[in-house]
Amino acid sequence: SLLPAEEALRSFSALLLIGDAALRESQRNRDLFVYDLGELWYAFTGLPFVFALWMVTREAVERKRAEVLALVAQLLEAKKLAYDSYAAIAAKSAERQWMGVEGLVDYWRTISYDLTPRHLEGVAMFFRYARELQLLPAEPEISLVG
Repeated sequence: SLLPAEEALRSFSALLLIGDAALRESQRNRDLFVYDLGELWYAFTGLPFVFALWMVTREAVERKRAEVLALVAQLLEAKKLAYDSYAAIAAKSAERQWMGVEGLVDYWRTISYDLTPRHLEGVAMFFRYARELQLLPAEPEISLVG
């Protein structure tokens, strides 16, 4: 029985995998060309790539400011708790079977969970390119809550 990536590559010349699936497949099949989107973006722009954001509408901030600020505080606390608990989390993670506890901890420590001015520059540039390619009708305005 073929693995899902092997089966997909029988019909398609390329495959986009994200996260753990991408890591697993890159370790399993060394014959593939593997590209890290974060590395490619940095080489192209000199800026960090932001893979995910927590976003809310301006209306939500205006109508439920206290709740949004509480969520911001909880997310920051969760980030700190996770960062301080990587080894314990890795010890219970299913991915430890193929990556090992130390491998998971090392991997997680390479990921930036911050949103610095340079990260925001990268997000703004991404929006600018998306607008130029007509993937967005306009460049979204970025405002931080907190």
